[in-house]
Amino acid sequence: MISRTSSLDSPRSSLVAGLLSAILPGLGQIYARRTYRGAAVFLSTLITVLTVVWYGAPAWYLVPVSIWLWNIFDSASLAQGRPRSSLVPLAAILVMGYGIGWQVTGIDPSALTKNLDRATSIIRPMMSPDFVAHRETLNTGWVEVQVPCGPTPPPAVNAVNGIDLRLSPDCGNLNEVLILQASGLWPNNDTEVSWVTPIGDTYLLGENNTAPLHLTTDADGKLNAAIRVPPHALSAAPDPTLPLAHRVYLIRAAIRSRWPCTTLSGPCSTSCAQSRR
Repeated sequence: MISRTSSLDSPRSSLVAGLLSAILPGLGQIYARRTYRGAAVFLSTLITVLTVVWYGAPAWYLVPVSIWLWNIFDSASLAQGRPRSSLVPLAAILVMGYGIGWQVTGIDPSALTKNLDRATSIIRPMMSPDFVAHRETLNTGWVEVQVPCGPTPPPAVNAVNGIDLRLSPDCGNLNEVLILQASGLWPNNDTEVSWVTPIGDTYLLGENNTAPLHLTTDADGKLNAAIRVPPHALSAAPDPTLPLAHRVYLIRAAIRSRWPCTTLSGPCSTSCAQSRR
C-alpha cells in the first residue's frame, strides 16, 4: 500500500509531459494527473481551431497556436507541481470570440463616432433630467368654407372651443385670397393655420404652400390674416366643379407644468402663470 501511494505521488517528467502536450494538447496534463485540466485544454484548442477554419481568416490561427504553446509549458510545469495561470488561453479565446463575433454580425466600432449630433440630442436630456414633467395642451378651432363657389354658399362662420372664426368671402376658388378673422384665442400666442379637404388631405398655407403658416395673436387674443386657397385643394375631388365644404384649422399649443400653481408662498412664477392661460 505504501509503495503504491508513493508511486502515485512521485513527480512526472517535465520533458515527457511537454512532448505529449506538443503532440496532442491536453495529453501532457493528463500525464501529470490533471485529467480535467487536460480535457479542458484539448476542447479549447479544438474549438478555436474549428472556429478559425470555419471563419477562414488565417490571422486568427494565432489564437490556437498561443493556446498550444501555453499548453506545453503548463504541462511541463504541472509535472513538477507548479501549474501555470489560465489567463493566457482565456484572454486569447475572448479576443477571438469578440473579434470574429463583431465581424460576423457586422458591428462597426467606427459607428460610435458617427452621427454625433443625433447621439448628443438623445444623451443630453438624459444627463440633465427634468423632474417637473411638462405636458403640451392643444386647442383647435375650425371653420368651413365652400370650394369652388356655388350659387348660394353657406356662411363661413363657426364657434368651437371658445374660438369664434369667420372667413370672407363665404366661398373661394383655387388660389383665391380669403380673409380669416378669429377671436377668443390666447393672447400673444403662436397659432398654426392649415387647410383640410373633405377627404382629409392636409395642405400647408405657408410660403408657396410648402411650409406651415404660423401666426401670432394680438394682446386681445384676436387674429386677422389673409390666406390663399391651396392650388391643389381639388386635385383628389371626383368632380372639381362640385362645391364641397373644406376646413381651415387653427391649432394653438401651450406647455403646461404638471405641478399645480400655488400662491401660498407668493405669486405664481412666469411659466406657471402662462400655463393657466
